[in-house]
Amino acid sequence: MHRVVFILYPGFELLDMAGPASVFNGANRALGQVGKAPFYQISLASPGGGEVASSTGISVQTARLDELRGQRLGTLLIVGAESGPLQAAIADPELRAALPGLTSEAERFGSVCSGGMVLAGLGLLDGRRVATHWDACAPFQAHFPGVNVDPEALYVTDGRLWTSAGVTTGIDMALAMVARDLDAGIAGEVAQRLVLYARRPGHQSQFSPLLSAQARGDSPFAALIGWIQANLHAPWMSRPWPTAPG
Repeated sequence: MHRVVFILYPGFELLDMAGPASVFNGANRALGQVGKAPFYQISLASPGGGEVASSTGISVQTARLDELRGQRLGTLLIVGAESGPLQAAIADPELRAALPGLTSEAERFGSVCSGGMVLAGLGLLDGRRVATHWDACAPFQAHFPGVNVDPEALYVTDGRLWTSAGVTTGIDMALAMVARDLDAGIAGEVAQRLVLYARRPGHQSQFSPLLSAQARGDSPFAALIGWIQANLHAPWMSRPWPTAPG
């Protein structure tokens, strides 16, 4: 089996882990439906092990990082967080001691959201192209000038290195991993099961024109924008237009 390990620390962003983990679990489910064995084994690890609280207050159980040494690792991903917990993670001595060896042993490694800063703080991203949350691009580039931060991409692949932008883009990156590991059909089934609007490619901008238009519009126009987006395939004059609530 391909082992996926999420590296967590106190104050981590829960969706950075839960979103991609749901994708990998969904791929196992899709394989089981056609009589095939599961492909992914999901593990959670942290510097101290035990329960680790996310920024939401929800805690998850983790193994200690040192328990991973010498084990076969398929994918190693460190998740993101807000500034305070992230800075604490960058300074954590156990993370700093363990990550270089673990990333060198893994078939692929990377980050979700701002988690890439932990890798960059160890010099593991020098000369590499990466993605991160749009709000972290400027400080990331300022603190780590040797890293090529792509402010537009949803996720970036650079050899064994995979990095994604903010939060939900970890789902997009995980789907791309599933498509590469298994096939695009399985990835499509997982996306449909998760009721995703679309499987977004890595080169797509982090900024959604539709979301921006909805945020700027008054409520009846916001509804109209959504209706237009859902009916681009049809002649508009032949279809009933949505009515404003009330």
